[in-house]
Order: sequence, then structure tokens, then C-alpha cells
Amino acid sequence: HLKFFDWTEFGPWEPCADLGQTIISDVKPSDWVGKDVGILREYWEKLTSLGVSAEEFTFEKCLEGYERAPMERWVWSFGLMFEFDVPDSLMQYFHDQMKAFMDNHSPHDFYIVKPIGTLMLNPDRANSD
Repeated sequence: HLKFFDWTEFGPWEPCADLGQTIISDVKPSDWVGKDVGILREYWEKLTSLGVSAEEFTFEKCLEGYERAPMERWVWSFGLMFEFDVPDSLMQYFHDQMKAFMDNHSPHDFYIVKPIGTLMLNPDRANSD
């Protein structure tokens, strides 16, 4: 039985950004490919059973957000990670995870990369040029 808590772990965004962000960052593709849309439907059904309007937040809108918003967040985050000396092996892991998600959920020609906050860059790195 899968339990998933829906809260923002990296910054404010639209609802399904967190779901896909977690899939990208924490779940092996072999565990979710071909299953995540079914799990997403269960999530949406639970939301609507608890009072979220199915007319305003249709499953199609939920799915569209799930396919788009996590990549908008991850493209931004991935670029930012270069400022923090993340090990190459971890960068490769996140690259591969993002690619797997895009390969399975990316009907979009482009993403809108939205800033999520201001972060202090590593001052040693900023002054190393």
C-alpha cells in the first residue's frame, strides 16, 4: 500500500509539481513507469472525494500539471545545483531521472522556468573567477 504526503518540499508551486518532483528525485523509473498515471488518478480521486471540485480541477488538468510542472521545477533546480558542488555521480543520477520522466511524460515543446526564491550563492565559488 502506497502512502504519499502532498506538501511542498522545495518551494511554492502548483499542486502536482510536488508529486512529479518526488518521482524524479526519489523513485527509480522501474518502479513508476507505466504505473504513475494510475497512482495519480487515485490521488485525484481522493482529493475530489475530500471536496476538491472535480469540475474545476479535472483529472486532465491534474495530469497536465503532473507532466509539466515537475520538469519546470527540476530544470530550474538542476541548473542551480551546479552552484553547490554537487558530486558528478549525483548530478548524473538527477539527469537520468529527469530524462526518464521526460521520456514518459513530455508532450511539451517548452517549459516555463519560474523562480522559486532567492538563494545565497556559495561566496567562495562566486569569488573564484
